[in-house]
Amino acid sequence: MSEGQINVKDFITLSTVMIGAVLTILALIWQVPPVSGIGTVTFLLMLSFILFVNSVSANSKA
Repeated sequence: MSEGQINVKDFITLSTVMIGAVLTILALIWQVPPVSGIGTVTFLLMLSFILFVNSVSANSKA
């Protein structure tokens, strides 16, 4: 395997950490409901969902 190649287990770990970080940020954001940041919140939710689906599909192939 080359040095720059990411294997499946690294991707699962990375996506799991990203999901945890995004959900933590969202939990902190919703302490004070956003007035103008609803686009950012929607983007973070979409990003966490995409990473979750990728993590599950990569895990099923491992």
